[in-house]
Amino acid sequence: MSSFSNGLFSLADNLIGKLFGGFIICWHDLSSDIFIKQVESLYPAKPIPLKELVKRHTMGLSTQGLFAMTFDDGVGETVRNISQTCIKKGWPVTFYIPTDYIDNGVMPFQKLGVINDFLPNDEYLLPNNTNKEVPYKLNKDQIIELLSRSLYTERLEFLNHILNFYIDKISELKIIDNIEDQYPKPIEWAEISKYSKYSNLSFQSHGASHAAVVSLNNNEIENEMLRSKNIIQENTNRDVHSFCYPYGASQSISKEARILASKYFDSAVTLLPARLRNSNPYYLPRIDLYEKNSTLVSRLKVFR
Repeated sequence: MSSFSNGLFSLADNLIGKLFGGFIICWHDLSSDIFIKQVESLYPAKPIPLKELVKRHTMGLSTQGLFAMTFDDGVGETVRNISQTCIKKGWPVTFYIPTDYIDNGVMPFQKLGVINDFLPNDEYLLPNNTNKEVPYKLNKDQIIELLSRSLYTERLEFLNHILNFYIDKISELKIIDNIEDQYPKPIEWAEISKYSKYSNLSFQSHGASHAAVVSLNNNEIENEMLRSKNIIQENTNRDVHSFCYPYGASQSISKEARILASKYFDSAVTLLPARLRNSNPYYLPRIDLYEKNSTLVSRLKVFR
Protein backbone atom coordinates (compact mmCIF):
# COMPACT_ATOMS: atom_id res chain seq x y z
CA MET A 1 0.00 0.00 0.00
CA SER A 2 1.21 3.49 -0.81
CA SER A 3 1.53 6.16 1.86
CA PHE A 4 -1.33 8.00 0.11
CA SER A 5 -3.58 4.92 0.39
CA ASN A 6 -2.57 4.46 4.01
CA GLY A 7 -3.49 8.08 4.71
CA LEU A 8 -6.90 7.73 3.09
CA PHE A 9 -7.57 4.54 5.06
CA SER A 10 -6.59 6.22 8.33
CA LEU A 11 -8.87 9.21 7.66
CA ALA A 12 -11.80 7.00 6.68
CA ASP A 13 -11.30 4.65 9.63
CA ASN A 14 -11.07 7.60 11.99
CA LEU A 15 -14.40 8.98 10.75
CA ILE A 16 -16.18 5.61 10.75
CA GLY A 17 -14.70 4.75 14.15
CA LYS A 18 -16.12 7.94 15.63
CA LEU A 19 -19.55 7.16 14.23
CA PHE A 20 -19.74 3.39 14.69
CA GLY A 21 -16.98 2.38 17.10
CA GLY A 22 -14.50 -0.46 16.95
CA PHE A 23 -15.01 -3.93 15.56
CA ILE A 24 -14.46 -7.65 16.08
CA ILE A 25 -12.85 -9.73 13.36
CA CYS A 26 -13.65 -13.41 12.83
CA TRP A 27 -11.41 -15.88 11.03
CA HIS A 28 -11.71 -19.63 10.63
CA ASP A 29 -8.70 -21.08 8.82
CA LEU A 30 -5.85 -19.22 7.18
CA SER A 31 -2.06 -19.17 7.10
CA SER A 32 -0.02 -17.12 9.56
CA ASP A 33 1.52 -15.09 6.73
CA ILE A 34 -1.86 -13.92 5.43
CA PHE A 35 -3.10 -13.35 8.98
CA ILE A 36 -0.16 -11.03 9.68
CA LYS A 37 -0.68 -9.11 6.43
CA GLN A 38 -4.39 -8.63 7.09
CA VAL A 39 -3.88 -7.47 10.68
CA GLU A 40 -1.04 -5.10 9.79
CA SER A 41 -3.10 -3.64 6.94
CA LEU A 42 -5.56 -2.31 9.54
CA TYR A 43 -2.97 -0.05 11.18
CA PRO A 44 -3.34 2.38 12.94
CA ALA A 45 -6.30 0.47 14.39
CA LYS A 46 -5.01 -1.54 17.35
CA PRO A 47 -5.93 -5.08 18.47
CA ILE A 48 -6.94 -5.36 22.13
CA PRO A 49 -8.36 -8.31 24.13
CA LEU A 50 -11.97 -9.14 23.36
CA LYS A 51 -12.92 -8.82 27.03
CA GLU A 52 -11.47 -5.30 27.15
CA LEU A 53 -13.21 -4.24 23.94
CA VAL A 54 -16.56 -5.57 25.17
CA LYS A 55 -16.11 -3.88 28.55
CA ARG A 56 -15.44 -0.52 26.89
CA HIS A 57 -18.44 -1.03 24.62
CA THR A 58 -20.85 -1.93 27.44
CA MET A 59 -19.62 0.96 29.62
CA GLY A 60 -20.23 3.43 26.81
CA LEU A 61 -16.53 4.25 26.45
CA SER A 62 -14.99 4.96 23.06
CA THR A 63 -13.82 1.95 21.05
CA GLN A 64 -12.59 4.08 18.16
CA GLY A 65 -9.42 2.68 16.59
CA LEU A 66 -9.70 -0.60 18.50
CA PHE A 67 -10.58 -4.13 17.42
CA ALA A 68 -10.58 -7.69 18.77
CA MET A 69 -9.39 -10.80 16.91
CA THR A 70 -11.29 -14.10 17.09
CA PHE A 71 -10.96 -17.53 15.49
CA ASP A 72 -13.77 -20.08 15.38
CA ASP A 73 -13.84 -23.89 15.58
CA GLY A 74 -10.52 -24.96 17.14
CA VAL A 75 -8.86 -26.61 14.14
CA GLY A 76 -5.49 -27.77 15.47
CA GLU A 77 -3.17 -26.50 12.76
CA THR A 78 -4.82 -23.07 12.77
CA VAL A 79 -4.78 -22.68 16.55
CA ARG A 80 -1.11 -23.69 16.76
CA ASN A 81 0.07 -21.40 13.97
CA ILE A 82 -1.97 -18.39 15.06
CA SER A 83 -1.04 -18.89 18.73
CA GLN A 84 2.65 -18.94 17.91
CA THR A 85 2.28 -15.84 15.74
CA CYS A 86 0.37 -13.93 18.42
CA ILE A 87 2.88 -14.95 21.10
CA LYS A 88 5.69 -13.50 18.97
CA LYS A 89 3.74 -10.36 18.07
CA GLY A 90 2.17 -9.83 21.47
CA TRP A 91 -1.27 -9.70 19.84
CA PRO A 92 -4.34 -10.70 21.88
CA VAL A 93 -6.53 -13.34 20.26
CA THR A 94 -9.62 -15.33 21.24
CA PHE A 95 -10.29 -18.88 20.08
CA TYR A 96 -13.91 -20.05 20.21
CA ILE A 97 -13.89 -23.84 20.55
CA PRO A 98 -16.76 -26.37 20.33
CA THR A 99 -15.81 -28.83 23.06
CA ASP A 100 -17.34 -31.98 21.52
CA TYR A 101 -15.14 -31.41 18.46
CA ILE A 102 -12.05 -31.39 20.67
CA ASP A 103 -13.22 -34.69 22.19
CA ASN A 104 -14.64 -36.44 19.12
CA GLY A 105 -12.86 -34.95 16.12
CA VAL A 106 -15.59 -33.98 13.64
CA MET A 107 -18.35 -31.39 13.20
CA PRO A 108 -21.39 -31.60 10.87
CA PHE A 109 -20.17 -29.00 8.39
CA GLN A 110 -16.88 -30.91 8.06
CA LYS A 111 -18.84 -34.01 7.05
CA LEU A 112 -20.62 -31.87 4.47
CA GLY A 113 -17.24 -30.78 3.13
CA VAL A 114 -16.23 -34.42 2.59
CA ILE A 115 -19.55 -35.14 0.85
CA ASN A 116 -19.02 -32.15 -1.42
CA ASP A 117 -15.49 -33.28 -2.25
CA PHE A 118 -16.02 -37.01 -2.77
CA LEU A 119 -19.65 -37.95 -3.45
CA PRO A 120 -19.89 -38.69 -7.20
CA ASN A 121 -22.17 -36.54 -9.34
CA ASP A 122 -25.36 -38.58 -9.57
CA GLU A 123 -28.91 -38.78 -8.28
CA TYR A 124 -29.46 -40.28 -4.84
CA LEU A 125 -32.36 -41.41 -2.73
CA LEU A 126 -32.86 -39.52 0.48
CA PRO A 127 -32.57 -41.55 3.69
CA ASN A 128 -35.77 -42.47 5.52
CA ASN A 129 -37.44 -40.08 7.99
CA THR A 130 -36.48 -36.88 6.18
CA ASN A 131 -38.71 -33.99 5.14
CA LYS A 132 -41.54 -35.34 2.98
CA GLU A 133 -41.73 -32.08 1.02
CA VAL A 134 -38.26 -32.67 -0.40
CA PRO A 135 -38.20 -34.57 -3.73
CA TYR A 136 -37.62 -38.31 -3.31
CA LYS A 137 -34.42 -38.18 -5.37
CA LEU A 138 -31.86 -35.38 -5.43
CA ASN A 139 -28.75 -34.77 -7.47
CA LYS A 140 -25.50 -33.96 -5.70
CA ASP A 141 -25.88 -30.18 -6.03
CA GLN A 142 -29.37 -30.36 -4.53
CA ILE A 143 -28.09 -32.47 -1.64
CA ILE A 144 -25.31 -29.99 -0.89
CA GLU A 145 -27.76 -27.08 -1.07
CA LEU A 146 -30.28 -28.81 1.22
CA LEU A 147 -27.63 -29.69 3.80
CA SER A 148 -25.96 -26.28 3.64
CA ARG A 149 -29.27 -24.60 4.48
CA SER A 150 -30.17 -27.18 7.10
CA LEU A 151 -26.96 -26.64 9.07
CA TYR A 152 -28.25 -23.22 10.14
CA THR A 153 -31.58 -24.33 11.60
CA GLU A 154 -31.99 -28.10 11.96
CA ARG A 155 -31.35 -30.41 14.87
CA LEU A 156 -28.15 -32.45 14.89
CA GLU A 157 -30.05 -35.73 14.89
CA PHE A 158 -31.70 -34.80 11.60
CA LEU A 159 -28.46 -33.50 10.10
CA ASN A 160 -26.32 -36.44 11.13
CA HIS A 161 -28.94 -38.88 9.86
CA ILE A 162 -28.58 -37.45 6.35
CA LEU A 163 -24.86 -36.65 6.53
CA ASN A 164 -23.94 -40.14 7.73
CA PHE A 165 -26.10 -41.69 5.01
CA TYR A 166 -23.96 -40.04 2.31
CA ILE A 167 -20.70 -40.53 4.20
CA ASP A 168 -21.55 -44.25 4.30
CA LYS A 169 -22.27 -44.10 0.56
CA ILE A 170 -18.77 -42.74 -0.08
CA SER A 171 -17.34 -45.56 2.06
CA GLU A 172 -19.36 -48.19 0.19
CA LEU A 173 -18.06 -46.89 -3.13
CA LYS A 174 -14.48 -47.09 -1.78
CA ILE A 175 -13.67 -43.65 -3.21
CA ILE A 176 -11.14 -42.89 -0.48
CA ASP A 177 -9.29 -45.19 1.88
CA ASN A 178 -10.07 -43.53 5.19
CA ILE A 179 -12.74 -40.85 5.51
CA GLU A 180 -11.58 -39.95 9.02
CA ASP A 181 -8.31 -38.66 7.53
CA GLN A 182 -10.26 -36.06 5.54
CA TYR A 183 -11.54 -34.22 8.61
CA PRO A 184 -9.28 -31.45 9.95
CA LYS A 185 -7.94 -32.52 13.33
CA PRO A 186 -8.88 -30.41 16.38
CA ILE A 187 -6.50 -28.84 18.84
CA GLU A 188 -5.95 -31.10 21.88
CA TRP A 189 -6.81 -30.26 25.47
CA ALA A 190 -3.18 -30.55 26.55
CA GLU A 191 -2.24 -27.91 23.97
CA ILE A 192 -5.11 -25.67 25.06
CA SER A 193 -3.82 -25.90 28.63
CA LYS A 194 -0.32 -25.01 27.47
CA TYR A 195 -1.39 -22.03 25.37
CA SER A 196 -3.69 -20.75 28.13
CA LYS A 197 -0.59 -19.90 30.17
CA TYR A 198 -0.06 -16.96 27.78
CA SER A 199 -2.20 -14.05 28.92
CA ASN A 200 -2.82 -12.82 25.37
CA LEU A 201 -4.34 -16.15 24.26
CA SER A 202 -7.92 -16.83 25.32
CA PHE A 203 -10.18 -19.87 24.79
CA GLN A 204 -13.92 -19.26 24.90
CA SER A 205 -17.12 -21.20 24.27
CA HIS A 206 -18.45 -22.13 20.85
CA GLY A 207 -20.96 -24.46 22.45
CA ALA A 208 -20.43 -28.17 22.91
CA SER A 209 -21.82 -29.80 19.78
CA HIS A 210 -21.73 -26.82 17.36
CA ALA A 211 -25.52 -27.15 17.01
CA ALA A 212 -27.50 -24.14 15.82
CA VAL A 213 -29.08 -22.87 19.04
CA VAL A 214 -32.36 -22.09 17.25
CA SER A 215 -32.88 -25.85 16.93
CA LEU A 216 -32.61 -26.42 20.70
CA ASN A 217 -34.97 -25.96 23.62
CA ASN A 218 -33.94 -23.89 26.62
CA ASN A 219 -32.62 -26.84 28.64
CA GLU A 220 -30.52 -27.96 25.69
CA ILE A 221 -29.13 -24.48 25.13
CA GLU A 222 -28.19 -24.21 28.80
CA ASN A 223 -26.48 -27.59 28.58
CA GLU A 224 -24.51 -26.49 25.51
CA MET A 225 -23.39 -23.31 27.23
CA LEU A 226 -22.61 -24.68 30.68
CA ARG A 227 -21.03 -27.95 29.59
CA SER A 228 -18.66 -26.18 27.23
CA LYS A 229 -17.94 -23.38 29.70
CA ASN A 230 -17.08 -25.78 32.52
CA ILE A 231 -14.77 -28.04 30.54
CA ILE A 232 -12.87 -25.08 29.05
CA GLN A 233 -12.44 -23.53 32.49
CA GLU A 234 -11.19 -26.86 33.86
CA ASN A 235 -8.57 -27.11 31.12
CA THR A 236 -7.44 -23.48 31.14
CA ASN A 237 -7.87 -22.42 34.78
CA ARG A 238 -9.23 -19.16 33.36
CA ASP A 239 -12.61 -17.50 33.15
CA VAL A 240 -14.84 -18.30 30.19
CA HIS A 241 -16.73 -15.05 29.63
CA SER A 242 -17.87 -15.14 26.00
CA PHE A 243 -20.08 -17.35 23.83
CA CYS A 244 -19.99 -17.69 20.05
CA TYR A 245 -23.27 -18.77 18.44
CA PRO A 246 -22.61 -21.69 16.06
CA TYR A 247 -23.12 -20.60 12.43
CA GLY A 248 -23.69 -17.04 13.67
CA ALA A 249 -26.51 -16.13 11.28
CA SER A 250 -29.70 -14.39 12.37
CA GLN A 251 -31.79 -17.46 11.49
CA SER A 252 -29.55 -19.62 13.70
CA ILE A 253 -29.93 -17.55 16.89
CA SER A 254 -33.10 -17.53 18.96
CA LYS A 255 -34.20 -14.82 21.37
CA GLU A 256 -34.10 -17.44 24.14
CA ALA A 257 -30.45 -18.17 23.41
CA ARG A 258 -29.58 -14.49 23.74
CA ILE A 259 -31.32 -14.34 27.11
CA LEU A 260 -29.50 -17.46 28.34
CA ALA A 261 -26.16 -16.15 27.07
CA SER A 262 -26.68 -13.06 29.23
CA LYS A 263 -27.12 -15.36 32.24
CA TYR A 264 -23.84 -17.23 31.84
CA PHE A 265 -21.49 -14.94 29.88
CA ASP A 266 -20.40 -11.31 29.62
CA SER A 267 -20.84 -11.30 25.83
CA ALA A 268 -21.94 -13.38 22.86
CA VAL A 269 -20.93 -12.95 19.22
CA THR A 270 -22.57 -13.55 15.86
CA LEU A 271 -21.36 -13.52 12.27
CA LEU A 272 -23.50 -10.53 11.35
CA PRO A 273 -21.04 -8.14 9.66
CA ALA A 274 -20.88 -4.67 11.22
CA ARG A 275 -18.99 -2.48 13.65
CA LEU A 276 -20.05 -2.42 17.28
CA ARG A 277 -22.33 0.65 17.00
CA ASN A 278 -24.98 0.30 19.75
CA SER A 279 -25.01 -3.48 19.61
CA ASN A 280 -26.49 -5.67 22.32
CA PRO A 281 -23.47 -7.28 24.09
CA TYR A 282 -25.17 -10.67 23.62
CA TYR A 283 -25.66 -10.14 19.90
CA LEU A 284 -22.37 -8.60 18.87
CA PRO A 285 -21.48 -8.37 15.16
CA ARG A 286 -18.20 -9.61 13.73
CA ILE A 287 -16.48 -8.92 10.42
CA ASP A 288 -15.39 -12.12 8.71
CA LEU A 289 -12.07 -12.32 6.86
CA TYR A 290 -10.83 -15.21 4.76
CA GLU A 291 -7.61 -16.47 3.24
CA LYS A 292 -8.67 -15.20 -0.19
CA ASN A 293 -9.16 -11.61 1.05
CA SER A 294 -6.43 -9.22 -0.03
CA THR A 295 -5.26 -6.48 2.30
CA LEU A 296 -7.39 -4.02 0.29
CA VAL A 297 -10.50 -6.19 0.68
CA SER A 298 -9.71 -6.63 4.39
CA ARG A 299 -9.60 -2.85 4.80
CA LEU A 300 -12.82 -2.35 2.88
CA LYS A 301 -14.65 -4.97 4.96
CA VAL A 302 -13.96 -3.16 8.22
CA PHE A 303 -15.71 -0.05 6.89
CA ARG A 304 -19.11 -1.76 7.29
